Amino acid sequence: MNTPIERRRWIEALHSLNVEYEKLLQIIVRLSQDHDKDVVVNTFEDVLPETPVEKEDCVLVGNLALKFDNDGRLIDLFKAIPGTTERAEIVLKSASDL
Repeated sequence: MNTPIERRRWIEALHSLNVEYEKLLQIIVRLSQDHDKDVVVNTFEDVLPETPVEKEDCVLVGNLALKFDNDGRLIDLFKAIPGTTERAEIVLKSASDL
């Protein structure tokens, strides 16, 4: 990564991965809306090496925060930002955007 061209290629590759990651999370939100909270949380628990933790109005699984409506349907998926005392999330996809 010594030349500007090499650095640009790395930056473009990282940007592409981030876009694909966001698309994948959009798909997860859409597919999960037909399932209740327990099914969604259990699926995340089965796949990820993290134990789900209820916190405020979300369920945290690793660095992901799942938000459910009153009927237990997944409505939002956030990437949690650790190391802050304030609620800090980046909205990756909201059900209202679907």
